[in-house]
Amino acid sequence: MGLLEKALKYKKNLNTEGKQTLIDKIAGPAETERNITKPDIINFKNIDLLDEYESTNQKNNDILHLSEEDITEVVLDDDNISKVEEEIVFLDDDSVVVNGENKISDHFDLAEDEFNFDEYDDYHVLYEIFKDLIKCETPEQLYDVISFSVMGQLAVSSVSVLIPDDSDYIKIAHSTGINVTEPVSWSKNRGIFSKIVLTREIVDLDNYKDDKDYREDYYRFISVDGRLISPIFSGNSINGALLLGEKIENGIYSKMDYIFIQNITQMFKIALEKISRFNDVSSKFEIQSDERGVFDDVEAIQDGLSGVRNKYDFLQYIRKSFSDLGVKVFSIFTYNTDFDIYEPELFEEDNVLGINREEIRISYDDHLVRLLQTRKTPVAIDNFTESEVLTEIYGKRRIEQMKHYIVYPFVFSGEIPGFIVINDIEENIHIDEIDIRMRKIVKFLFPYFNEFHIFENNKIKPGAINNGEYLYLEKKFNDCKKINAPFSMVKVFFTNTGIIKADNGSELVFKWLQVAEKAILNKLSANDAIYKSGMDRYILILPGKDKKYISNIAAVLKKEIQENTEFNLSYIAVTGGVDGNDIFDLMELLN
Repeated sequence: MGLLEKALKYKKNLNTEGKQTLIDKIAGPAETERNITKPDIINFKNIDLLDEYESTNQKNNDILHLSEEDITEVVLDDDNISKVEEEIVFLDDDSVVVNGENKISDHFDLAEDEFNFDEYDDYHVLYEIFKDLIKCETPEQLYDVISFSVMGQLAVSSVSVLIPDDSDYIKIAHSTGINVTEPVSWSKNRGIFSKIVLTREIVDLDNYKDDKDYREDYYRFISVDGRLISPIFSGNSINGALLLGEKIENGIYSKMDYIFIQNITQMFKIALEKISRFNDVSSKFEIQSDERGVFDDVEAIQDGLSGVRNKYDFLQYIRKSFSDLGVKVFSIFTYNTDFDIYEPELFEEDNVLGINREEIRISYDDHLVRLLQTRKTPVAIDNFTESEVLTEIYGKRRIEQMKHYIVYPFVFSGEIPGFIVINDIEENIHIDEIDIRMRKIVKFLFPYFNEFHIFENNKIKPGAINNGEYLYLEKKFNDCKKINAPFSMVKVFFTNTGIIKADNGSELVFKWLQVAEKAILNKLSANDAIYKSGMDRYILILPGKDKKYISNIAAVLKKEIQENTEFNLSYIAVTGGVDGNDIFDLMELLN
């Protein structure tokens, strides 16, 4: 009969006599809150004990054989119980204190200084600290938490956080316990940090106090209360460090302190990387949001331009759009092929700088234009107030009124048909917000200018009417015909421009043509239009105007132009819309 059968038989005999054995006193797994219980003190009162055993099989110590005589009942009185309670304390499954001696099972292969229960308590503290670290949303919050956690746990005089700067140096980003008034930094590739890269361990700066090769670094650390450096690595390079001051109590860092510092440095690195990744994602999200806002603004301007019907409305719409973006002072220059110059086509409604075509014009071979042709990108001139080139173009008074001089050129096939100049923006708008929008607007704005130039300035010859021009003229003509209103066209031309150019040069002709064109534009209403059929020839489209109006406007224009220039003005007028003629009939009559 085996041991278990004998024990069970003996248990049944005792139970029939009303007695209990040790087995009856032990609670099974189903009777406890947890499957494993670990009582601190075992009370032996009224407990039957299997007192002695010996192995009958020396080769197999797990098999025990007891005779019935060996199984006895042991009863302890109160004095013996107290003595046993004092002498035997169960700490865990493998460690028992008996008579004051610590008996550790053989499978615990640890040195005495590596095994104590304070280490487990530290890991609980580290866990709580890590929960606080990982909650931080900014580096500043993280620096505060790590500093006060280390100071509170280790009782050190100060904690400083070191991070890389833009160069190959590590600087103090945050200090607690010491006031660092001036920037302090160390080279990552020289001095003590070069040694840390090789060892990758916590460094006690006391080891360097007598080393002449590292004296400069050592004194710089000492000046900010440095004693221990716990490095943070990213691959093979140092990505920061924790700099700890002196221990307040006894000035000695124990081995357990080193373990704590190593662990908390790793936690600090994880939390710092988490914040960095979060900031990267946030930055990308903000950039995408900003780009979406830019796209919406630009798309709105494009949609608005598609509904513009004439050049006057086009220019007014651009003025309003720029104002809505926060641009206070601007000018748009377009290229005049007749004279190889850039002239101001549009500016803000208030015309703060007093821009006009007669005074402000930029030659095709000007230094500014050559710069734009070379760069082919937006150019911001910081010292524009000292620029002789710009002063010559604008004059000193206008230059002094400018807050910025930023040029956005439109580049097409290596040439520059025009450019936008920004001189001032609203105070609540950042220049970067204007810049990112202007870079996109300039790409589609000048094609619209070009279309209107073709629409208004293209040479109109019999039988060679541009399709876009014809559709515009036909629409205006048919609108008048529907309501039985007159539709007039007037060709105004100057007969002596060639003589004036030969005697005085093209500059004077250009100046007078600007005066003449301005006079004509001032007489047109929003529904009227003007075309250039040559350098000195203009065709006026006057829907709703009759012959009497044509005679009056022609007389007024002739008087005003001849008072300010030496041009000889002539005109030819035709009227339709009522007599049944079509637009081609009017064009043939006009030419």
